[in-house]
Amino acid sequence: VSIDLGVTFDLTRLSPDDKNIAKVNNNMWYISPAVLYHTSTLRLQGGIRPSWDNGVFKMFPNILAEVGTEDQRFTLHAGWTGYLRKTNYQTLASQNPWLWLPTDQRNTWIEERYAGFKGSLGDHFTYSAKVAFNKLNNQSLFINDTSAAGDGKSFNVVYADRVNVLNLGGELGYNVEEKFSVLASLNFNQFTGIRGQQKAWGMLPVEFNTAMRLQVIKDLWIKTDLFAWKGSRYLKKDGTDGVMVSAFDLNAGLEFRITKNVNLWTQFNNIFNKEYQRWNQYNVYGFNFVGGIIYSFD
Repeated sequence: VSIDLGVTFDLTRLSPDDKNIAKVNNNMWYISPAVLYHTSTLRLQGGIRPSWDNGVFKMFPNILAEVGTEDQRFTLHAGWTGYLRKTNYQTLASQNPWLWLPTDQRNTWIEERYAGFKGSLGDHFTYSAKVAFNKLNNQSLFINDTSAAGDGKSFNVVYADRVNVLNLGGELGYNVEEKFSVLASLNFNQFTGIRGQQKAWGMLPVEFNTAMRLQVIKDLWIKTDLFAWKGSRYLKKDGTDGVMVSAFDLNAGLEFRITKNVNLWTQFNNIFNKEYQRWNQYNVYGFNFVGGIIYSFD
């Protein structure tokens, strides 16, 4: 039996160059006290997470359980946990770069209930699967600016007071030291109980990702990324909603180690040269490639 105590602070202040736009203070902090019990086949954690979001108090649970074989090759796990997810301009722009500067930043309150399993077969193959029911409060969403003063394309950030997400996810992996690795994941999301918005604007209902890395010869690797998704909902100018077209794409690259500290790399994107949109009215680039040199200091 052991006791764990974590304290997290996250303080943010946004000061736009435009003096007509008010400064934004966005501060959150939380404490995570927990009691842990573990044996060779069992791990239990019971705790709470009192949290303060810009002065507003919220109590989250922090309960986890794992039971498995002694060799850790198969494990059942379940949990009920909650936490604050910070929202700032950097996190928003990393999701959607076509934004107007948001004047309101609300941190998302997330509560997860989940159960699943994970394990390995032999020395190389791993697997996992999980079903989860998540409650998201103050979830950031993106809609095109259709106001008279807007350009009709750039996005405004809006917030859903509540989104319930039923998630089914799985992952398969295969790894042989540095010579070969592949990792594939698939996630299904169902959005219900939406409050404060008509739809879960911009949130993907299905996502598939595969990453592969192969050592061809000494110091030369090939990397590929295959991904697909089912299109998200978007808001039309007339106030109705539409569904984005689903997408499928492949990227590939080479990495060559010249010396211990110098690597040469190149990346080929959108190999199928397909036209598609992740965000309404913004096509991705067609086939393109980039390259560079990495120098590491050891």
